[in-house]
Amino acid sequence: MIYYVEDDTNIRDLTVYALKQAGFEAAGFAAAGEFFVACKRRLPELVLLDIMLPEVDGLEILHMLREDPATKHLAFADFTGRAVSGMYLRRALPGILPPGLSIFGTKKGT
Repeated sequence: MIYYVEDDTNIRDLTVYALKQAGFEAAGFAAAGEFFVACKRRLPELVLLDIMLPEVDGLEILHMLREDPATKHLAFADFTGRAVSGMYLRRALPGILPPGLSIFGTKKGT
């Protein structure tokens, strides 16, 4: 199962649709609250996170995932509409990002 947290409905729906068409189980969430509720029901194998979210941003979600023993092992990829380097995120979240594990991408057209 892949969970995608993205506040832009069009991007979220298109990404979840593409993942399903590729044969993956996927679900999308507009905000952190509904994402964490879903995690309590079923943990995903991969979490795709938008960094710039209202209320609780993707970096804070990642921080919460890494602090919880039940979710600290989850693989994740972060996406943003702004150019943010992995080096910047490692400095912003020391000890949270395991070396070589995470993927950071910039969404095109945002």
